[in-house]
Amino acid sequence: MLFRSTNRETGAIVDANLAAAQFYGWDIATLRRMHIGQINTMPPEGVTATLAAINEAGRGRYFFRHRLASGEVREIECFASAVVVDDQRRTLAVIHDITARHVAEAALREKEHLLVEAQRLAHVGSWTLGSGHRLAWSEEMFRIFGLPEQAPVPSLDDFRRLVHPDDWALVETTMAANMRGEAGTPIEYRAVLPDGSVRYVSARGERRTDPDTGDYLAGTVQDVTERKAVEEALRRSEERLRLALSAARQDRKSTRLNSSHVALSRMPSS
Repeated sequence: MLFRSTNRETGAIVDANLAAAQFYGWDIATLRRMHIGQINTMPPEGVTATLAAINEAGRGRYFFRHRLASGEVREIECFASAVVVDDQRRTLAVIHDITARHVAEAALREKEHLLVEAQRLAHVGSWTLGSGHRLAWSEEMFRIFGLPEQAPVPSLDDFRRLVHPDDWALVETTMAANMRGEAGTPIEYRAVLPDGSVRYVSARGERRTDPDTGDYLAGTVQDVTERKAVEEALRRSEERLRLALSAARQDRKSTRLNSSHVALSRMPSS
């Protein structure tokens, strides 16, 4: 915990504790001769505006970048309150170093961005189904099922209406099996989009356990419509080829029969 009292009008540091001295790298006597502008990387007008806001509100929570004696800049969380010390109005600030948390949060945001991009490029969405049948969807799930990304996550009943009626029994049975801990193979079903078009998806799910909320389902859905179209085109091509080969064999057989008839009809009589 770091405690600093600052003069409201000038931002001059009136006092600091040992923890503040250890964090910033200046001794307490030096800190008492400094003002906030030498520590806070905000422009002077920003510091003045912040002090005025604290003065008006009486307290506040802020996030700043503070410069240490070494020149290093750290991310800090500041809880500031207006106080009276020796009949003088001051600002008391409690400072927490959140640099590590800030870096971790930035790394997490980057990972989430990469995941979103990977899902978009592969047409793979992810989902969870928790207690109370509460669904959670990734952005790609909305795109796969033809819903606006800003739309609320569908309820389980809403999701059911997005599945072809003839395929819902398979989906429901598979989710129940997954919840029992059975890790089945992926299933394919038809998704009926709000515009009436039909997409083919491949889905996989499994049971997971959260120590706080208990068991839940998690899985992925991949849009395989293009793959299905290619498979169907290949099947039709193979069928046409089979029919063509069958017709060709039939023609050769007929030709051989006709040739034999001609040869027999030209044999001289005895």
